[in-house]
Amino acid sequence: MFCPDALVWGTVANWVSGLATTFAASVALTVALWNWIKDRKDKQAAKLKEAETENALLTECLFLYRSIRQASQDVLDQFVKGEISFNSWKFVLQDARERALRLQQLPGANLRAFKELEQVVRTGSHAEEIRMMDMPDVETLLGAIVHRCDHISAEIIQNPNGAAPLNW
Repeated sequence: MFCPDALVWGTVANWVSGLATTFAASVALTVALWNWIKDRKDKQAAKLKEAETENALLTECLFLYRSIRQASQDVLDQFVKGEISFNSWKFVLQDARERALRLQQLPGANLRAFKELEQVVRTGSHAEEIRMMDMPDVETLLGAIVHRCDHISAEIIQNPNGAAPLNW
């Protein structure tokens, strides 16, 4: 027959010890869970900041490409009309090249942004090539620069870092 008085409940010290152990384990698990949640939020915030930085640099690339494209198209239109003046075009390309080189030095520039900025630098280096080229090749070069700017800009717009918006 079952009799509650027959059970051995133990001493008060055993009960206090058991409850304290349970409480300590609960506190340890809670602290570990809070730390895990905090680390996860910190990692997400770092990824978002990296994505925002990358997209900001890609947006800057888009602006540089737009200015290079517009200047190249203007010179190409002038060249077709027989008016030859490369000074403003060279200035735009050299300025874009210098800005891209400065942006590459930023600590937040990741590999993709660095690569896209390098493309701007390469495109900007065409300003030096124009001195050495024959005039028939100038039209081809300008057309290629316009096409390249359109192609790379479309690629950037289609493939931004998805973790943050591309403010274009």
